[in-house]
Amino acid sequence: MNAIAIELTEISKTFLADDVQTSAVDGVSLTVQTGEFLAITGPSGCGKSTLLSILGLLETPDRGNVRILGEDCTAKNENELALFRRGRVSFVFQSFNLIDDMSIVENTEIGLKYRGVKPALRRKIALDMLDWVGLAHRAKHRPGQLSGGQQQRAALARALASDARLILADEPTGNLDSKSGEAVMDLLGSLPARGKTLIVVTHSLELASRATRRIAMLDGRLEVGNDSV
Repeated sequence: MNAIAIELTEISKTFLADDVQTSAVDGVSLTVQTGEFLAITGPSGCGKSTLLSILGLLETPDRGNVRILGEDCTAKNENELALFRRGRVSFVFQSFNLIDDMSIVENTEIGLKYRGVKPALRRKIALDMLDWVGLAHRAKHRPGQLSGGQQQRAALARALASDARLILADEPTGNLDSKSGEAVMDLLGSLPARGKTLIVVTHSLELASRATRRIAMLDGRLEVGNDSV
């Protein structure tokens, strides 16, 4: 049996804006196995991205327990969560989040730089990851010189450079044309074979269909009877 990568127990998160209280995540319990490819689907505003932020320890739930990679993270403070994420959890965003005035290889190795990895080693790791996503020939280019699909592949290379065990992707094909989206989906789908646990929030039925498991959200809750593809 696979080890458990993520375990959420009765997680809730509420936001207050203009005196209006909104329950973004409402009593969600979820277990994700190591090496699983999980897709989270549902309409806009249903709580998918908030749930992903909780899974990635970017948001702290108001109630419930969070256990990530075998460690109870419920009571950790912001600094402790940041240290825990480092080298364990990586993100891929719809908007790529690459730094415009840095080359693609510099973007790819930036997380390793903050972790104190020596320059020669971090450059080697970054180039290896760019080669894996098919962008080694673009290593010295800047983000603005790449297509959207290439930028997303660079963002994926950056996420993998840290060798994180948990990869979280928020609408990773949302800004891509069909051909570029297909290439990114192929790369994402290969991650479990590399020992990664992958969780994707998506509106794309094609991407969701590639997951080993799919769950749907509605009004902050997991929908009953929609826990598999």
